[in-house]
Amino acid sequence: MVNYAYLTVRPSVEFFGGVPIHYGDGFDAQVRWPIGDGILSSEFFAGFAREKLPYYELNNSRSLKYSLGYQQGSWQFRYIYAQSRLANDIPNLNDLRTTLSAAGAESAASALSLSGSLSRYHSLGAAYDDGNWQLQAAINAVNHDFVMFEDSRAAYVIVSHRFGQLSPFVGYARGMSKAKNLDTGLPAAFFSDLNTGVANVLKRTHQDQRTITLGARWDFARNMDLKVQLDLIKGNASSIFLYENVKPGWNGQTNLLSVALDFVF
Repeated sequence: MVNYAYLTVRPSVEFFGGVPIHYGDGFDAQVRWPIGDGILSSEFFAGFAREKLPYYELNNSRSLKYSLGYQQGSWQFRYIYAQSRLANDIPNLNDLRTTLSAAGAESAASALSLSGSLSRYHSLGAAYDDGNWQLQAAINAVNHDFVMFEDSRAAYVIVSHRFGQLSPFVGYARGMSKAKNLDTGLPAAFFSDLNTGVANVLKRTHQDQRTITLGARWDFARNMDLKVQLDLIKGNASSIFLYENVKPGWNGQTNLLSVALDFVF
């Protein structure tokens, strides 16, 4: 929504794609202090998420966010912690949970419930911009109390140098998650399809992907830019969390060429 402010066409999908909360209702407070030759800043938010995803609704999930940053000269550093107490279950899993309960696997049915569970997010990032060289780098960790979503780790780095109106850039991003298991306790001989269905649900949140980015930004006029970007996406075939409607047999490899015109007024 503020693409003109970005060096690249888009933020890293591996890093930001697993953090779907963009909106919230509540209150926030910001404080800044001069420390040494720089500025220490802190921000706190408390309220409720307001987000509807393709397969899940985050609305009414109690959320907290805290950040601590320090900026001195061309350098900026920031740590962010956020958490959300999920308010809703996934409607598409209602039939599976009902079937598990009817088969006597109450604990497995309960484990697929998201309502009341907690997700936590940590990130640490640094940025450098002296007008010519620009560097961005960050790492994050996302942990979920529930078995439905895998815990994930991600990182990215972008380096650019400005030559007049032209700023070529190169970037690398990596995202991965750790598989979780859910034992239904149902014998495979009689409940093979049901056990397979549960296993497939858990696999849906797996990610194992890296992207090499090459591109350039041309600030050809005041408040306008043109960007060309090539993303070489190298993912494992099982890495489908960041995508919708993945076709069977996809090997996880994709090359994406983007051209974007941004302007502000």
